[in-house]
Formats: sequence, structure tokens, C-alpha cells
Amino acid sequence: MAEARQRKHSTLFYARSVVRQVWNHPANRKHRVRALGRAVWWQTRKRLIARPAVVQLPGGIRMYCHRDNTVASQTWYFGPYTEYHELLFMTRYLRAGDGVIDAGANIGLYSLLAAPIVGPEGRIDCFEPATAAASRLAENIALNGLGHVHLHRVAVSDRPGDVVFSTGWDVSNSIVPEGAAQSEGVSVRATTLDDALCGREYAFAKLDLEGA
Repeated sequence: MAEARQRKHSTLFYARSVVRQVWNHPANRKHRVRALGRAVWWQTRKRLIARPAVVQLPGGIRMYCHRDNTVASQTWYFGPYTEYHELLFMTRYLRAGDGVIDAGANIGLYSLLAAPIVGPEGRIDCFEPATAAASRLAENIALNGLGHVHLHRVAVSDRPGDVVFSTGWDVSNSIVPEGAAQSEGVSVRATTLDDALCGREYAFAKLDLEGA
């Protein structure tokens, strides 16, 4: 599986792909040239400087952007609304005091955008089993002092137990089906939402579970 997921295209192919994505993304419609400048700056910076950059999000929230993380790159390419329609819907829909589920949170972009909207009287439960992503999510929670954002370092599945979770594929990491060939993976704890959540009502859920 790892061999099948290796890159099959040249650096030039990927550079052109990034340019097309930045140019065509709906968040960049009114400032495409500026967005291309941000993309060039980020690509240059992450090759020269190892430490993460900090990007400012709406609501006074900040987010660490590590150079090897896809969500971080997309935030520099497209601004905070990387998944444009979904994130715009969420930020317009949520109200103070709402509960939010962010399953497959990665470094926490959805949770960070929702946090100032629902406020301390609300609650956000985010789930991320990948060690690196969960650690970076914890850093982002601490950076902003978000006591109402609760990190669960577990996978979400249809039943509790232990599962094999792939590694090294950033936002494409997923639960490895039983019996599948997998050269890289770690054992992680899995839970169901019914078991993990606190029994309150939730207004919004984002479930990015890679097919689980």
C-alpha cells in the first residue's frame, strides 16, 4: 500500500497543481495574485526555516503551521476557509453556547474557527488519533487558551477497541481494514461517539474519517 501511494509525478507537475488550486479557489477570487504571492512565500519559508509559522484566524485565534502539514499549507494558499463552503456554512450556522464535534480534526482548523463563535459557554470535542497531528492540535489549543475545546486522542469507529492506524500520510491517514496489507501503521484506541461524548446536545458535527 505504501508503495502504491508514493508520488508518481514531477515537482513541476505539483507546482502547476498548486498554482491552479490557488488561482481557482473560491476564497481567492478577488485577490488571486496576492494569494499566489502567499503561496510562494510559504513554499520558500518552509524550505528555509524549520520552526512553524503562526497564522492569524478570525476571532483573534492563532494557529501553528508546520511545514510538513497539508492543512497548514492550504491555510496559506486559501486563507482560513480552506474547505470553502463547509467552513463558511459552519461559521455562519453556529451560535454562542453550541456544541461541536470535530472528528478527524488533524491540527484543528475547524475547532479553532468554531471556538470563538461558541465561546466558553459552548463545548468542542475533537478527535484525532495520529500522534503528530494530535500533538499539534494540543499546541494550538494551548496557544489560544481554549478551555472549552476538548481533545480526544482516539479514532472514531463503529465499535470501541484497538485498531491499526496508518502513519506518514498526513491528512490521508486512516484506519487500516482488518486483513489489509499495510507496511506502516500503529495501534490506536478507537471509540464510538456515543461512548465518548458527554451526553449534551451538539449543533454541528464534522466527520472526516477517511471512510471509517
